[in-house]
Amino acid sequence: ISEDYIKFIFPCGLDTLKTAKKMPIWEERAAKAIVENILFKPKRDDIESNLKGGIQVNIQALFKDEKNNYIFDNDLNLLDYADEHHPVLILVNKVKELLTLNAQETVIELYQKLTPLFQPPYGLYGNPISYAAMAIALRPYIDKLFIANNGTKVDKTLMRDIIEHLFKAANGGKVHSYLSL
Repeated sequence: ISEDYIKFIFPCGLDTLKTAKKMPIWEERAAKAIVENILFKPKRDDIESNLKGGIQVNIQALFKDEKNNYIFDNDLNLLDYADEHHPVLILVNKVKELLTLNAQETVIELYQKLTPLFQPPYGLYGNPISYAAMAIALRPYIDKLFIANNGTKVDKTLMRDIIEHLFKAANGGKVHSYLSL
């Protein structure tokens, strides 16, 4: 799709990030190491220190606005002055909205809840920058969710696997039991 049309089809998508334009970051492939970096490191500085080589440098665009100002503090809390139009902030807020339980829900079918994020106007798909953005958006739910069928607490490692299964399901794969929380 031409860049001229992307901003109209995916106005809330990561494609609007002008600072993340290296082509390999958009190529469809899993990004386990990038997701682990975001989920397992305690601080933004620690994450960024591991994003130095190759395409990973472009992942840093998820933490900053177009003026190179951080949108997260070092503990990965959103800053009050963060640009509300930044696609990661939009994604984080949409995930929070979609995962808010109503009184009748006892189980979250994660893929079903987050399916809108894989469609316009968001347009996440299985590329490293989408995996990274999803890791940022789901990071606050580590140790707060449980797998529905066995009660296992969702730790960092399980969240990494959940993100992988989420993208596989979005790409037409099987919806894994890990996605029932």
